[in-house]
Amino acid sequence: MKTELKKITIRDLVKGYTDDQEKGVRAFSGKLNVRPPYQREFVYNPKQRDEVINSVMGGFPLNVMYWVALDDGTFELLDGQQRTISICQYLYNKYSVNNQYTDNYGKKYHLIEGTNLGDRVMNYELFIYHCFGDANDIINWFRVINTAGEKLNDQEILNAVYNSKWLTSAKKWFSRMNCPAKNYGEDYLKGSCIRQDYLRTVIKWKSNNKIAEYMNDRKADDSENAEEIWKYFKEVIDWVRQTFTEVRSIMKGVEWGYLYEKYGHQYRNSENAERVIKALIENENIKNSGRIYKYYFTKDKRDLQFRTFKKEEKLTAYENQNKLCNHCKKKFKFEDMEGDHIVAWSKGGETLSTNLQMLCKRCNGLKSNQ
Repeated sequence: MKTELKKITIRDLVKGYTDDQEKGVRAFSGKLNVRPPYQREFVYNPKQRDEVINSVMGGFPLNVMYWVALDDGTFELLDGQQRTISICQYLYNKYSVNNQYTDNYGKKYHLIEGTNLGDRVMNYELFIYHCFGDANDIINWFRVINTAGEKLNDQEILNAVYNSKWLTSAKKWFSRMNCPAKNYGEDYLKGSCIRQDYLRTVIKWKSNNKIAEYMNDRKADDSENAEEIWKYFKEVIDWVRQTFTEVRSIMKGVEWGYLYEKYGHQYRNSENAERVIKALIENENIKNSGRIYKYYFTKDKRDLQFRTFKKEEKLTAYENQNKLCNHCKKKFKFEDMEGDHIVAWSKGGETLSTNLQMLCKRCNGLKSNQ
């Protein structure tokens, strides 16, 4: 990919700045697309944002930025979105800064406009690489320079590769600061909507973890409407709410979509479900409470980490049983046997030596949770 180094002033950069939720973010007299498909929402925190303006006011250099040069004479911002939006938002009075340079003026830009400080800001020079190449060059180069600052995650990279009308529609539901998915299902989802975690989760559920294939199919369909995946998401969350009436912090991050696909057709009494969940939470033997909800459906004790018997306890039981499996009555080496709850811990059995028996691995596997 070919590059050419250019210099522009902040005055030129902020001309025609617009930030429209539907049409995107533009600057540089409308010729710069600040948020192309491979870019995320604005994610700088106030301290990071203020440091950009502090650097500009102090005359300190900002890192070089990269713009993709398009055939029609316009540009897509490849690297430097957070710095660009920080500058534009300040100059359009979206936030204020408090530092040594503004002490004699004011925190908002309009209070320094026309002053020596204001002129210094507007005449500050930015170093921009204009980049020329095809789509694959751009994406590959973006991966190379995406090594510092707020890195793109896997889903953000996929959004670039499989950008489509469908994806634009899906982002309205799952990827904005106060998107419908956040308002409807935040209690059950981990991560951040603007970092594409919500979108990735629901596509993973819907596609059985074939995310790239699913997005590619939507791109090939040339569909403009992602409402079907929003309806699916609502079905999953509604099912969770109907099954478990109490919201708990450990519900975040459970793979609800997978559980819905397998168990969603089965009737569940919500009062009984809550009693079971509460008992599991109060069970001191359970170490990994985050998997309690999965265990509720699978009844597979491997879905939980529970307090295990000490080696000394198992050795004592092994000797007391004359090295015999307590089920098949065959003799085994100690390492070929496992400690088992006589009364299953899920049924109230405690992890005490009086509730311990040694079983061969085969018998323990067959016993399961009986």
